[in-house]
Amino acid sequence: STLSYFLKDKAYEFYINTISRNLHTWTLRQFFIELFNYCFSIDFCIYIYNKFERFRQIDQSALDYIH
Repeated sequence: STLSYFLKDKAYEFYINTISRNLHTWTLRQFFIELFNYCFSIDFCIYIYNKFERFRQIDQSALDYIH
């Protein structure tokens, strides 16, 4: 697959061990979701989710919010 040429290290390992066996059953969206889950721990995902939950723009414009 052309996709494998753009992967290395852990992402390439995921591709070889998981995707290449059933290449035609995977969508690109499903691939990226599962690749993310494979490469990052659940703790990291929770950390990122909580970090983004703390950001609140409320009724400010984007310009006011970033300043």
